[in-house]
Amino acid sequence: IIKIMLLLRDSKQKDQENAQLKTAYLEAELELLKEQLNPHFLFNSLSSLSGIVREDPAKAQHFINHLSKIFRYALAQSGDQMATIADELKMIKSYEQLLRMRFEKAFSLEVDVDDSFLRTKIPHLSLQPLLENAAKHNSATLAKPLRVKIFMVDDQLVVANNLQEIAEPENSTGIGLANLNSRFRILMHHEIEIVKNKDSFMVKLPLTT
Repeated sequence: IIKIMLLLRDSKQKDQENAQLKTAYLEAELELLKEQLNPHFLFNSLSSLSGIVREDPAKAQHFINHLSKIFRYALAQSGDQMATIADELKMIKSYEQLLRMRFEKAFSLEVDVDDSFLRTKIPHLSLQPLLENAAKHNSATLAKPLRVKIFMVDDQLVVANNLQEIAEPENSTGIGLANLNSRFRILMHHEIEIVKNKDSFMVKLPLTT
């Protein structure tokens, strides 16, 4: 009986050690994914800023103000892998301003999310990569503006845009969507769903674990 008890104790201890190792591995993997994301966003933002500085210094100051809000949000959430939809949407308002300064009237963002979902948590920095992806891969002109919409479908948060693909998008590394999918798989235990047709591109984010 004593031998059985000792074996059970050793087995429990090993299970605890394995769980701790798994948690540590997942945390390290998530931090690596975040490190991949932030430099990618920074590079694209600085590229846009360099063009605005030459054309309109006052506008560039406004751009820097909203860019600082985005990075303040990213740093404030450091160590916390999840954020509320309300916080994500608040940050997206600043990112929307960056895109409006870049595309002017050739870009629009519509948000239609019921208040009942605002306290729901999703992986931190989930929405910004999707707007960045839409802006990077699609043309935006006054004749054919780029329109992005964020809305709810059942238990999914959806980010959709009209499809006006650029043949060779600048600075495309493929990190954005792959990074986002990996974080949802780890934190939400579900993968994102991508729906693409000739007229639109849609990414559905699961809200249930």
